[in-house]
Amino acid sequence: MHKKRKNRYLFHPLEVAISGYSGVGKTTLIRNLIEAFSNDFRVGYAKHDAHKFEMDYQGKDTWYAKEAGASQVSINSQSQHVTINQGEADMFWQEQTLLNSDFVLIEGYKKQKFAPAVYLLNEQNEHPMLEEPSENLIAVIGQATENPVASEIPYFHREDIAAIKEFLQLHFDSIVNRRSLKGLILAGGHSTRMGEDKASLSYHGQSQLAHGAFLLSEYCSEVFVSCRANQKLPEDAAHLPVLEDKLLGMGPMSGIFSAFQEQNDAAWLVIACDLPLLNEAFLKQLLEGRNPYRFATSFKSTSCPFPEPLCSIYEPKIYTRLCQAIGLGIECPRKVLINSPISLLLQGNENILDNANTQEDRDRMRKQIQGNEL
Repeated sequence: MHKKRKNRYLFHPLEVAISGYSGVGKTTLIRNLIEAFSNDFRVGYAKHDAHKFEMDYQGKDTWYAKEAGASQVSINSQSQHVTINQGEADMFWQEQTLLNSDFVLIEGYKKQKFAPAVYLLNEQNEHPMLEEPSENLIAVIGQATENPVASEIPYFHREDIAAIKEFLQLHFDSIVNRRSLKGLILAGGHSTRMGEDKASLSYHGQSQLAHGAFLLSEYCSEVFVSCRANQKLPEDAAHLPVLEDKLLGMGPMSGIFSAFQEQNDAAWLVIACDLPLLNEAFLKQLLEGRNPYRFATSFKSTSCPFPEPLCSIYEPKIYTRLCQAIGLGIECPRKVLINSPISLLLQGNENILDNANTQEDRDRMRKQIQGNEL
């Protein structure tokens, strides 16, 4: 059964809303924070404006199209793209548009209920919500040298950008570091080219499925097998919990999607069952290179400039992207990774992620493994 998303958000699972009276300096503060973060992070920015605003101006083609009655106007170049929509944003636009950012700083939205809140005080140490602060209040920023608010909430001087940046980064780090990391072994293929079940083949003194579970158990709180309905597992792996494919005929995409339907607030370390050369050192390299702020962390393929989707760590926010892809008829997880900001690592070892798809592959890799073990 699909488990509902535990927490709503305004624009992004990692976001902070900075609010205060008009003219108090919210935009300046956020601009300074974006500049401080931008070398290491893709920072998103969202603003609530109570007044009518214009992002286009007379004389531009997009302006004339909008004035003629177009409900949406889009312009795209190699360096940037923008879409101007008429009317207030709906929840689908709001919760998907800024996901390419690592996190989002929000200006305003002082009465919102979901995002962690930071109050920016005016010169009189006032804020519209200070008498009944939000349950999500995490910090107060002001111009006074000492904390003017009788509260245990952390206080920062508005000019101390370094301290505010450090606090916010620790806040975001604490969220991503609390994520559970689950393991998933993709074993639902029919092994047509091999002629026998690839998950049952032995390269290391046990079935490949059991060996994959052994490798993942070092890093994951739980390890699951992705397989077809009523698929028989090898005896030494029969104890592993199973996630049956929810989408038929979609291969690995179905397995990854089904894992996030099982738990969409966890990160998933996904491997295929037909990677006999995969070892602990290589998985450790993947974990050490992980960027939990991106959609995923993958190795660059040695055969093409694209990521290897079947030995990757998928972060929770990619679930929304998977849903979008499936709705568009995209069945390839590599295409999802190519079109998403990810952390892409160099593989190094030339053939460690080679698949054993045929009996010739099987025999060659057995000889290689035996040679390495001598």
